[in-house]
Amino acid sequence: MVKKYFLIIIILLFSNFLFANTIKLSDNYKLKSTLSGKLSKDLSLHLIFSINKTNKLHTIHPYIFDGKIIKELALIENKSEVEIVSFHKNSNILAIFFRLKSTKKKLIKTTINLTTNKITRAADKPHSHFFGSFEENGASTLLYKNKKELIIHQFHGEKENTFTYNFKNNEDPLNLFFKSKALSSIKSDEFVIDGSTKKSKIYLNKGKLILTKDNYKKLTTDVIELLLKNKKIPISKTGFLLEKEDSISFKKMATYYTNNHLYQLALNKKEGTLQIIDLKNKKSKTVIAIDSTLNSKIRGNSNFEGLKSFLKNSALKRYTPTITVNKSMNDTYRVRLNYVDFRNAYINRHWWFFQQQEKLWKLHQKDFIQNTPPLHGPSQPNEFPFNYARTQTKQRFFELLIDENGVILDTALPKTIYPKINKNIHAEKLRNNKHFSMKSYCFTNKGFRYMVYSKNTKTIKLFNDKL
Repeated sequence: MVKKYFLIIIILLFSNFLFANTIKLSDNYKLKSTLSGKLSKDLSLHLIFSINKTNKLHTIHPYIFDGKIIKELALIENKSEVEIVSFHKNSNILAIFFRLKSTKKKLIKTTINLTTNKITRAADKPHSHFFGSFEENGASTLLYKNKKELIIHQFHGEKENTFTYNFKNNEDPLNLFFKSKALSSIKSDEFVIDGSTKKSKIYLNKGKLILTKDNYKKLTTDVIELLLKNKKIPISKTGFLLEKEDSISFKKMATYYTNNHLYQLALNKKEGTLQIIDLKNKKSKTVIAIDSTLNSKIRGNSNFEGLKSFLKNSALKRYTPTITVNKSMNDTYRVRLNYVDFRNAYINRHWWFFQQQEKLWKLHQKDFIQNTPPLHGPSQPNEFPFNYARTQTKQRFFELLIDENGVILDTALPKTIYPKINKNIHAEKLRNNKHFSMKSYCFTNKGFRYMVYSKNTKTIKLFNDKL
């Protein structure tokens, strides 16, 4: 009987405890941090980082959560501390990519079969010259750039494809684009509220990388398209000039890409123009005047300050205009115009890292393309910086509903494919909760998921707040 009780005690000491939304690691593990990220529409991944006191191994404890049921997965152990680079779910395979914090020169890929819980570690890959990553549509796309070439590794679960582009010379357009310090990656699989304030942007959409670079003085946008199909990447570059009368001078500009269309917005303190360009046919589809003729068609904000004030204020030096386009359920497009105070930029990292609060936790800033990810992980300083300035007032923005032909519709705004989520309202509640530490969170289409360490119970809790 004594031996039986002794065995039970040993099992309890060296086993993890999972009940309802509560996780208690065995006393053999020293907690370090947590990380949370969206895997799919309603599924999220949550990682606990610890050190095994017995064998001194750095341990990752993975869990997947559908909002109701938490599933514990196989442990990932390493002799050295690691930094997460990317992760995604493809079918029944969960892929997690990380690098050793000490060297950062090797990429380690680990896959977990969600049916059998079998874990597989692939051979290490070179990771020098890492530039950034996208996580979308059940895949991780990792970008690497050196002096001679651009290399793109795309992973779909256990499958991998590699694409390369060799720079012709120092003036190669692709080489020059990636040298830009003002570069922002744009998330395209969720409702985008405020657009980027950067001149250069990068999008991943339907098997293509789309790079756009604005010239505010010339009112032009260069578009470079990279088709990720063959091992050698073919590129095409086209420049688009904003159509306007010669007598009109615009001081500010913003652009947005979606569904093979480029939206160019230009403003001064009295008027503005919105040009929609069909990139397939490489020609302008429509040009819309931003003036009083739009008053009856403005939607989306009952507190809108009015076009006269909008134009006047957006032209001020402290503000930068932004534009985003979100597709609706009935194949129309909600074009959202705003202006933001770039001096009070609010940084969050993970839209381009897995939406990534937006994505790579604990990596140095130089390793990322700055964007707007949606995920938060360990040791983030007040969230991750992203180049989207927080709107300080609800009166600034407005929306226009435009059909596939570029015609403005005078109807109510329909629901969008991806739901609109005010992330800051939910995140603020968690940030202000002093009873929790080691906080991490993410958003799915229907829930606000967050993992925390409870100081009162000394356990880790996982929550799902419905949106």
